[in-house]
Amino acid sequence: MGRLSGRYRHMLDDMINKSDFRSMCKVECDEVYPYSEGFARVRRGDKFGFINDFGDLICDIIYDDARDFNNFIFDSCFYPYTKVRAAVKFNGKWGFIDEEGKPICEFK
Repeated sequence: MGRLSGRYRHMLDDMINKSDFRSMCKVECDEVYPYSEGFARVRRGDKFGFINDFGDLICDIIYDDARDFNNFIFDSCFYPYTKVRAAVKFNGKWGFIDEEGKPICEFK
């Protein structure tokens, strides 16, 4: 959330204070998780995807499982990688996506 400023930050703060993340999402989904690093995980049925600060999807809702965006380093995937990324599971294999929803390493 550190990337937001001005009126957008106030809008998001108001939504977070109300614990109503779904109102931020512009796509139909069953659940919206709290924002982490400017992105929120969304669930539709048993699949996951992510939205950005504006509620727009950054990737399709296709992942079997997903973890919040984070700024951690994972040696066997892509080192060094200093931007935020999220771990996602697709077809039984785990990998990482970047802020644009693009895979940044081979799913294993």
